Amino acid sequence: MPERHQTSHVDRRTFLKGSVGAVGLASAAGCLGDGGGESGPLTFGYTASLSGSSAVLGQQYHTGFQIWRDHVNDNGGILDRDVELTHYDDESSPDRARELANRLASQDGVDFLFGPYGSPTNYSASVVSQQQQIPMVSGASSDPAIFDRDLEYYYSTLSKTNEYGKSFPNFLSSVDWGAHDMEEPSTVAALRAEAAYTSTLGQSFIDNLEGAGFEIAYEEEYPLDLQDFSNIISGIRSADPDILCLSGFPADEARFAEQAQQADLNVDIHYQNYSSQTVIVDTLGEQVDYMFNGAWWDRRYDYNRVDTYVEMWNERQDAMAEMPLSYATAAGMVYENALEEAGSTNADDVNQAIAETDIETTLGRTQFHETGWNLHQYKNEAVRQWQDQEMTLLYPENFATGDVWLPTPEWGDRNSSPQ
Repeated sequence: MPERHQTSHVDRRTFLKGSVGAVGLASAAGCLGDGGGESGPLTFGYTASLSGSSAVLGQQYHTGFQIWRDHVNDNGGILDRDVELTHYDDESSPDRARELANRLASQDGVDFLFGPYGSPTNYSASVVSQQQQIPMVSGASSDPAIFDRDLEYYYSTLSKTNEYGKSFPNFLSSVDWGAHDMEEPSTVAALRAEAAYTSTLGQSFIDNLEGAGFEIAYEEEYPLDLQDFSNIISGIRSADPDILCLSGFPADEARFAEQAQQADLNVDIHYQNYSSQTVIVDTLGEQVDYMFNGAWWDRRYDYNRVDTYVEMWNERQDAMAEMPLSYATAAGMVYENALEEAGSTNADDVNQAIAETDIETTLGRTQFHETGWNLHQYKNEAVRQWQDQEMTLLYPENFATGDVWLPTPEWGDRNSSPQ
C-alpha cells in the first residue's frame, strides 16, 4: 500500500456528487456494487501514444502501467482481485484518444480509466470520464485549461504547468558564485517552443526568473518544427545574456543545441528543459557536459516504491527509468489506495476516495486540488547537470548527488571537469 498522510478534507467534489447525474449517462462501472460479492480481475482502460508525435514518451508511459500492474498482482492484487489492463494506441491524436476512451467505458466496460499521455489528448479524453461518470486518473497532463472545466471525475498526478519553473531560479540563488570566480548572473534569454505545454512552461520560467530578480534580455517563441535557429541565435548573441533558458521538446532542443555549438554561442548557464533525453547526447557527444536540464522526477528521489519501480524497469530493458513511467505508476498507486480506502468498486465511492487522496507515490506527496491537479508534484522539480556524460542531480538539495560544475567552458572545451 502507498504511504498515507494523515489529513482530512472535504472538497468541491463532495458537494457536487449529488448533482453530477445531469452531465451524462452512467457507465456500467458507475453502477457497480460495493465489491462484496464481486470476483474476477479489476479492469483499467487507457490509451497511450504508441505511435505518432508522442510515441517515444507514450511508450514509456504505457510500460509504467504494466510495471504497476505487475507489482500489484505480485503482491495480492487490490481488494483480493488481480489488475487487468485494456489499452489502445491513440496515435498521439486528441480525437482518437476521446473516441477510444469512450469505447473503453461504453463498449469494453472497464471498471476505471487512466488518462492518456500528454495534455492535448487528456483535454479531449477527460470529457468521457465526466459523461460516463467514471473516474479517470492521468499521470501525464498539466495544461491549466484542463482543470478549468469543473470535471468532478478527472485527476492528474502532475501539477499545472504554470506551477513549474520555480526550482531553476531557486537553484541559481543557492549557488556561491564567488567560489567559482564568477560574477552573479543577472540576464536571461528565454526561449520556448510554440505548443500548449511548452508555451505555458516557458512563460512560467519567465515569471519565476523575473520574480527572483533576473532581467529577461531576450525572449522568443519559435515554431515547434523550426529547422534553422540562426536568426534566434543572432538575437541571443546581440542580447549577450548570462543565462539561456529553453523550454521545448527533445528533438527541437537537440537541433538548437547543435546549432548553438556550431555558432559558438556561449553563456554562463545553458539550461534546456528536455536536454536529459539521449537525443542530446547523440547530438553533442562529450560536449553535452556542463549543460543543465530539468525533470519532474528523478530515479534517485527517495519516494515510496521508487527502488522497486526502478528495479522492475531495469529488468525490462537496459536503460535507466524515465519520467513517464513514474507518472503512470503514480496514477496506479492513486487507484490502489482509493479502492482500498473505499473498500468498494462503486465509481462514486472510489471517486470520493481519490478526491481525498493524500499519499506518497513515486512522484512524492500526492494530494489533489479541488479541480484535480496535484498540489505538491511541482515542488519536486529537479535541476540537473551533465557531467562526464552522466546527469548529476543538483536540486532539490536534499537529493543532490554532486556539486555544480562552473564556470562553463566555451564550446569545444567541455570534455573535462573544472580545474
